[in-house]
Amino acid sequence: MGQAGLAFGLLDTTPTNGDPAVWARFRDLTIAWMRYSYRGRIIEGKTVTEILHVALESNYAHCLVLPYGSIITEYWNPGGVAQGDFLSAILKWIDNHEYLVAGRIVGGESDWFGFDDKCLLIDLAGYRQLGMPRFQRSLDGPIELPKPIAVTRNNRITALRPSGARERHWTRLPGWPLIAACLEEGISVNELAREVDHRILSLTGGENHDRAKSFASYLGHGIDRFRHEGDHDSLDDDQVRFLDLIAHQTANARKGVFLWNIEPYADVESPPDVFNPPVSTLYSVAAGFKPNMILHTHGFDEQTRVVFFDYSPNALAVRRRMVEAWDGDDFPRFVQYLFREFPHPDTHYHLWRNLSCSELERHELDKAWDRELARWGGGRAFKAHWAAYRKLDHEYLLGNVLTEPSVILNAIKREPGAVIWWSNAFFTMFSNWFFRLDERRKFYESWIQRLAAIHPEILMYGSDYNNASVNCIQAGEYRDRYGEFGGNELNPCKLHRMEIRM
Repeated sequence: MGQAGLAFGLLDTTPTNGDPAVWARFRDLTIAWMRYSYRGRIIEGKTVTEILHVALESNYAHCLVLPYGSIITEYWNPGGVAQGDFLSAILKWIDNHEYLVAGRIVGGESDWFGFDDKCLLIDLAGYRQLGMPRFQRSLDGPIELPKPIAVTRNNRITALRPSGARERHWTRLPGWPLIAACLEEGISVNELAREVDHRILSLTGGENHDRAKSFASYLGHGIDRFRHEGDHDSLDDDQVRFLDLIAHQTANARKGVFLWNIEPYADVESPPDVFNPPVSTLYSVAAGFKPNMILHTHGFDEQTRVVFFDYSPNALAVRRRMVEAWDGDDFPRFVQYLFREFPHPDTHYHLWRNLSCSELERHELDKAWDRELARWGGGRAFKAHWAAYRKLDHEYLLGNVLTEPSVILNAIKREPGAVIWWSNAFFTMFSNWFFRLDERRKFYESWIQRLAAIHPEILMYGSDYNNASVNCIQAGEYRDRYGEFGGNELNPCKLHRMEIRM
């Protein structure tokens, strides 16, 4: 099943006594982490029932509902393909299972059964056939309910099977009407696969509002106080796991280096018809070999200029050293040289599985380099490209495209054949943590307006503040069409020839 058949739902769980600003940040974070692999519409509502009804009216086949504060974790591998991303995992689970509703089942003898609100997956056709029961319904007292057979593993309920028997119960757990409707029809209710459920974290501390407050104390630059070895009694395991990730990334982002690209090259493999080679100037973030692939596929000559910009001085320094000192042969060997010349912790290398330099073995470097060379048609072809590329004029600009765009924009010349690639600069873990969603949107829209005013014909590649792909389109056309579309964080603007996933 393609992702077009799956809608993501966003459940507004702001408590009446909660701090609106904190819960707005929980909302921002949930949306941002959805967007690492999912680029479709997000249906927001104050009840699960409301979300499911909108999904049905919009002709989706399935709906995954996450509340404010739920975070989807992702992993990456070198090679330009998001291997094992959450969206692929959930779509694979749907394709391989017959189900009507799946989630984390809670409850027992005393309060019957319901769902933990961390995530819920619904087959919408089956939901319609059940009469679209409300997800939550209050009771004044016990009622007659189907008695399930609970299947457990390691003290966790993995499924509820119909027994044919009935019992009287009084329950207030969320989702009990949906479970009851399934059991009435002889349909089992299952948990989601562990490999899916395990990748969803809850940041709100459940019903413990003190934990939500404790987590909120680390928002923004509060993360600078977080220590992995510290006393975290005021936080739960999910909160600590997420803050560990954020603390690691935010502490290292401004000294980070990407030797390989997380994103694929598919969007730059062939230029659009509007582009006439060669590239006059390539303006690019200093990351991996995608800048080289842009030059390779779009064409360059001895007059081509390359202007690298980045908010990490280390990324610029490593790139400069590569251009000046590397001959294009045996990159794994050169990487080991870089590790010595720009050592950790003063330089942070973004490596797969969060490996450190000392943990990365030579054979893994060799495999990653073999994958890269396969894209170029082999080592000889790449080395020939690199030899010509090293002769080009290079410039290196230190600046954050969100907060210091003038550093980059002031360097842009209006000339035919200009190309710019900013990757996911408006959608990094660093920016998603330190800036609210509305702030990132303003940064991005200002960038587009100013870029289009300076050079409306410049060919653009990258992604927007929603992580929606931007490619094969000139700045002036993009600005005009973006203004007409009026997309937002729930329904992103899709102005690209090709959607790529990181």
